[in-house]
Amino acid sequence: MADSSSAFGPGRDWFPLTLELPSNLFERRLFAIEGIDGSGKTSLTERVSQILREGAIDVLTTTAPSPWLRDHPAWIEWHHRPETRPDSSEFGLSLLSLGDRLLHQARIIVPALEKGLVVLSDRYVLSVLVDWCTEVHRIALSQLLIPELGFWLDVSPSVARARILSRNEPAVLRDPARLEMISARYAALAQRFNYVRIQADKPFEEVANEIALVIKTKVIHK
Repeated sequence: MADSSSAFGPGRDWFPLTLELPSNLFERRLFAIEGIDGSGKTSLTERVSQILREGAIDVLTTTAPSPWLRDHPAWIEWHHRPETRPDSSEFGLSLLSLGDRLLHQARIIVPALEKGLVVLSDRYVLSVLVDWCTEVHRIALSQLLIPELGFWLDVSPSVARARILSRNEPAVLRDPARLEMISARYAALAQRFNYVRIQADKPFEEVANEIALVIKTKVIHK
């Protein structure tokens, strides 16, 4: 069932998009961690990678969008100075993000996989699909490799909001209604794309070890 929201464009309808992702020739080496803002994606990506390295597994950590896009003036304006952004820029910025993901895959992710590294991505395809479901997005995102496994960090919006407030993030990320909406969308998408649900309200180290154990099992028993 579609829902409408003015948080990401006036009255835009949303539904969980279906993608036909290309076959991944790099079996058991590409993993993704996703979830709402404040779910702990970045911190857990770093900690899980550390645990894997301690277990003699070579890991490349990456993030989507890439640092290049995060440093782009348009990205900074949109996320940190919302009062100055034109209403028409949202779709254009999303297209820039799509291009960034495809270039990042070609330049960073695929070469790392070719070298035999495990790649752990902080955000991947779901982080786009929670906001967008247009044909343009379907075509572009269908070029991304299928992760061996994706992890959905399921955390209550109230806990996520408390974490966001402690970091003084942009106001749009602190909106309770938006967090509830995006959380519901992640739940629908995680089920559609067979992501592993991780209860991320638990202690940080417990969550990190849970994810690392799953990845170790996949990599070691390939």
